[in-house]
This record gives sequence, structure tokens and C-alpha cells, in this order.
Amino acid sequence: MVIAFVAAPHCGFSTLKAMTAPSRIVVLGAGSLRCAPEVLASLVQADLPQESAVWLQDEHAEALDLAERLAHRLVTESNLLLRVVATPDPAEALEGAETIILCVGGGLREREGWFAIEGDEEAVELLRLERIRRVMATLQSRLESLAEGVTVINLARPTAQSGRFLPRPAIHLDWPEPLPGEQRVPRAHQMLRWARGEDPMFDLLE
Repeated sequence: MVIAFVAAPHCGFSTLKAMTAPSRIVVLGAGSLRCAPEVLASLVQADLPQESAVWLQDEHAEALDLAERLAHRLVTESNLLLRVVATPDPAEALEGAETIILCVGGGLREREGWFAIEGDEEAVELLRLERIRRVMATLQSRLESLAEGVTVINLARPTAQSGRFLPRPAIHLDWPEPLPGEQRVPRAHQMLRWARGEDPMFDLLE
């Protein structure tokens, strides 16, 4: 069944078309500090059938672990019966997917040692796009082999450029907003406090 997200100013995708059977939603690049809190919060607020599965994939173990812990906390706080599964393997995550959310591209400065060009935003953006292009290339055959009815949602900013690397049609959303470098560490700490239940989630779930 095709799942269609409806864009909303405050949360990127706020509602889902009515579904009658459990669904499998895959978030690729789920460890993105920019995307993870808003995407996961939007999913638990969506009208997903009980016992649907949200698969989280990221090649970086620490980022994936944080996203998984936050997802479990959100599901618990929302009293839902959603299943959360985390894996570093995109092939495992994509098997049987009905909706795919692409969040690739986050955390590149820290992970690839870009501090030497931190002040040159144009150079950083070019390297980001090259990194996203490489990631999309590794996913190309898997995305091409997906069933025709699978919905792909691209959040890899800027989507006008990243969308050119996709081998199939997608919904492109320039959301969430970019996360400035100085906010990355505080965002990770906030996600950890949410995941531990140390801070309330009112702002995230509003």
C-alpha cells in the first residue's frame, strides 16, 4: 500500500493516509542529528496501524544507537505498539519496505574531518553533495529494485540537488531546518536526555 505524507509547516509530515494493515517504514541515515528527533516524533504521531515497524538504518553505530533509544522512548511515551528495529545494513532495512525516508548527509563535518575548511561554506556544501552522491550511488541498485508502489521521501538537503542522484521519483522536503555546527553537540546531548527520560518531550511532540 502506498503511504503518502502530507507536509506541514511545523513537522515536515503530519498525517498519513488511512491504512488498514501494519506497514514497514524505513529511515536511512536515521542517526542524522538534524533529522532524527523531528522525523521520529512525526512518525509516532502519524496514524500508523498498530504493530507497524519502523526500521532505522545508519552506518555509524553510535548515531544509530542514539536514534534507536530515542525512538523507543517516543513509542513508550505515546503508548503505541510500533515495532522499532535498528540495523547498519541498508539491504536488511529495505527488505519489504513500503515507505523510505532518506536522511543521509548529516554529521559529515565531524565524521570526515572537515574542520580544515569549516569557514568555507561553499566548499563544505560541495563536499556534502559529493558525500550524498556517493551514498546514493551505493543505494542505487537497491532503490531501483524496490516495488513500484514504494514511497520515497527525500530529506537530504538541499533536496533540489540530492534528488538528482535518486534513481526513482520521490517526495522532496527541505525539512527539518539545517543544524548549525555549534548546535550539533547540544542536540546530541538533548537527544540523550530525551532517550533517558530525563527531559519531557512536550516540545518535540507538540
